[in-house]
Amino acid sequence: MAKLKGDYTPSLKNVLEYFKAKEVNSGLLRASYNPRTLWKALYEEKEEDNVTPRHFIVGGATDALLTQSKAIFEKEYVFMDCEKPGGKMKIFTENLLPGLTDESNGSNFESAYKKSEFKGNMENIIKKFWSDVSAVTYYNKLSEAKNKAVISPEEMTEINYTTTQLLKSKFTKKYFNNPNNLYQVDIRWVFQGIACKSLLDILEIDYQNKTLRVVDLKTTAQSLNQFERNVMKFGYLLQVAFYTLAVEYWKDNIEVEFSDFIILPPQFIACETSAKFNNAPRIFQVSEDDLHFAINGGNIYGVYSKGIKDLANLYEWHIDSDEWEYSPDLLTSEGIQNMRIYEGTPKEIKHEKEIIKIVQFEKSKGKDKADGKRSIP
Repeated sequence: MAKLKGDYTPSLKNVLEYFKAKEVNSGLLRASYNPRTLWKALYEEKEEDNVTPRHFIVGGATDALLTQSKAIFEKEYVFMDCEKPGGKMKIFTENLLPGLTDESNGSNFESAYKKSEFKGNMENIIKKFWSDVSAVTYYNKLSEAKNKAVISPEEMTEINYTTTQLLKSKFTKKYFNNPNNLYQVDIRWVFQGIACKSLLDILEIDYQNKTLRVVDLKTTAQSLNQFERNVMKFGYLLQVAFYTLAVEYWKDNIEVEFSDFIILPPQFIACETSAKFNNAPRIFQVSEDDLHFAINGGNIYGVYSKGIKDLANLYEWHIDSDEWEYSPDLLTSEGIQNMRIYEGTPKEIKHEKEIIKIVQFEKSKGKDKADGKRSIP
């Protein structure tokens, strides 16, 4: 077994530090599709707040319970045994400074007031807060939690359901009790001259067969029958392709003991967050062709879809040219985009409506023959 140079012990602190780091991740590369979105992601100042996004909490807590000890989970997360206030009051409460009382100066509430985007008078909002029992209780609990991430009853139900499903499944449990695997792997790397970062849920290491594989954990409130559609819709394929390139850099430049290991196409472990659809967890295997497509780009129904390499080039072009309105192609064409609605589209899809009409006409024609009538399509 190879001795690792880095410390890959997962922790919430490391995860949050990763998200604050300035390197480029797959989401930022994907933003290159829209120059204005990319500019906003790169240059628009984001006001710091005290709120950890919900999907980080749920995902991180699920990962902690699956891949670490309960003691580590309890060190970094606290269960909130009260309901959170709703809407803007929740945002207001979560952004309040600790240790406030109903006699505190109004200036101490200004930041929370702005972030909550309340439209009413601030003094009235402050009075409303102190008269809201659920908001005050929640605020006190947040103060007690200190630097821990707070989990609501709803989130805890979701986390418990997901972890139970994944650990009892005869096909997915092996991913979480393998001492060879690495979890929450933070890789800082370089691609086409761009400083990048990737945070892998699981890096599967098989020392016997000398293979490495990216395994990405996805939880969803939707049915797993919709997952393959969501892989393209939400950029999951680009994400794991980006992770796979990160592992290639990692093994060749950071943990060189793995330089002779083969990288296998990535997998998704997907699990529903409730029993609504009642599907058991599944492992979705990315094909070599799809991995190649996600890295190098390719045609979908006759329309070219950019891969990681294309997006990296586009990212660099926008920064070098300082152009934030149009892509290179649209600049060249003076804003004209050619439409290719039918070109290269599968015949079954292209003529789907026509096929339905023909079938209906044939049925109608048969009936009308019996009635001695002529059919009109």
